[in-house]
Amino acid sequence: MGGGLADLCVADCIVDATESAISQGCANCYEDSAYCAAGQCLALCIGEPDEPECVACRCDQGCVAIFESCSGIATTDCQTME
Repeated sequence: MGGGLADLCVADCIVDATESAISQGCANCYEDSAYCAAGQCLALCIGEPDEPECVACRCDQGCVAIFESCSGIATTDCQTME
């Protein structure tokens, strides 16, 4: 979503921190979702990303859908909000 070197650092840090247990492709999907949440929901998510208001914002803004579409991994994050 964001592009540029800053994005590469997030995904690369995830891959490095997990000693490549998480693939670069999966880390890129997470990164896109995280940048969406930071851009759209920062005020609601900065304190606690698992709070219902933050989860609802991430769902409403499509941040969870970005991860699911990119990774092919379905989550239940937005189902709990219905």
